Amino acid sequence: MFGGVDNAYYNGELNWVPVTKAWYWQITMDSGCQVLVDTRTSLLIGPSKVVPNIQKLIDAIASKDHEVKGQATGSLLVSLHTKDQQGQPPSLFLLQHVVSYKSIGALPPVIFMIDSTDYPVPPQVYMW
Repeated sequence: MFGGVDNAYYNGELNWVPVTKAWYWQITMDSGCQVLVDTRTSLLIGPSKVVPNIQKLIDAIASKDHEVKGQATGSLLVSLHTKDQQGQPPSLFLLQHVVSYKSIGALPPVIFMIDSTDYPVPPQVYMW
């Protein structure tokens, strides 16, 4: 439903967040980080100061392939704020990180804090 709310797709109350750049549907996280809300992608992209810590916490490994021989899943968190050895931003595809299918149930939720509200995303949702 474009421009409206369909109660069949959620439970509870909706939270409205101020948009900082309407052209991009950009909002501000509680940390001050500006983020784009984009339902057309499953990629989660974040700053290089934060992303490696999250990748380490969940034992994510860099993958040049979309999947690692069928033993890993999803595009987790990608940082575009890094550079390769020649000082060029690497390809988005080369920055994908994956985790073992077996570990998904043991992963922590990723919690987005927006406008003083926590939005937990379970690993079954942020990994695909």
